[in-house]
Amino acid sequence: MLPTKERDASMTSIRVDGFFCLASDGTIEECNHKFCEITGYGREELISMRFTDLVPSETVERLHERLAGSADRQGAVFVVELCCKDGRRVPMEVSMAFTRGAEFPHYVGFVRPLPSAAQSREEAESRYRELVESLPQIVFETDENGKLLFANGAAFEAFGYCREVLQAGFNVLEVFAPEDAQRAREDFRQALAGGTAGPNEYRVLRKDGSSFDVVIYCAPVVRDGKGSWSTYPIRNRRRGSCASFRPRSSRVRFR
Repeated sequence: MLPTKERDASMTSIRVDGFFCLASDGTIEECNHKFCEITGYGREELISMRFTDLVPSETVERLHERLAGSADRQGAVFVVELCCKDGRRVPMEVSMAFTRGAEFPHYVGFVRPLPSAAQSREEAESRYRELVESLPQIVFETDENGKLLFANGAAFEAFGYCREVLQAGFNVLEVFAPEDAQRAREDFRQALAGGTAGPNEYRVLRKDGSSFDVVIYCAPVVRDGKGSWSTYPIRNRRRGSCASFRPRSSRVRFR
């Protein structure tokens, strides 16, 4: 088994978070490869630098307060910008602990980059798309002219189209039966004007020419002026059953 010091060094070197160890005066005494990767400095450059050298000058005083607080409370978690070697400022979540070792007191800490606003938005949209794809109901989004921008798997299965229609500029207004097409266009324009449309029942056509009834809840998505439609097949009271469920929610909007 590795000696304690070597074992600790091995463990910190493989962490996915940046690790550092500070002397009581804030001088960096040790760090792992991830910390070097985050800051852009080599280990030899970081050793003997002060942690305050890595933060903007306007936040140094606040950092000193954080360090003092972690010593008083035996630990602290806070957010700070680190100044990387290439000039970038990267927001970090810092977990700090103050320890009183056998020889001298020191700080140990871990840093983890915080996602940017763009990354957070992309992750949220990705999670939402995954949720929408898992729904048994039909959900799709169009632009202001009815061009299909997105549809979940249930939509392609119900209508019999393949996903290539997204690249082909498919217009969803084409799926409405002739007797309902004009009313659907008017409801769509009403929703884009700032209102909502639905629940409205329409007859729609599959790719093979067969038809079924749906209830559509239509609401505008403010982003870039694009309209969002969510559709749900229902039990057809006049022509027999084409689905065995009715949605309980009043509206689903895809953003």
